[in-house]
Amino acid sequence: MKNEAFVYSWTQKSTGKVYIGAHKGTPDDGYICSAPAVRQMIEDNPDDWERRIIEFGSVEHCGKKE
Repeated sequence: MKNEAFVYSWTQKSTGKVYIGAHKGTPDDGYICSAPAVRQMIEDNPDDWERRIIEFGSVEHCGKKE
């Protein structure tokens, strides 16, 4: 299985709410997430958010895990 993608989570520390997504690329390519509202909240207050990489794999594999 190629490691061309990854599944990630963003946790908002102040609320405990979690956003889960998958992305074709690498963890250091600058990608945040596809949800405009969540991306804006992360950009506005990055110290309140924590990203965790859950799993690596093919695009198909990560899409299913998401």
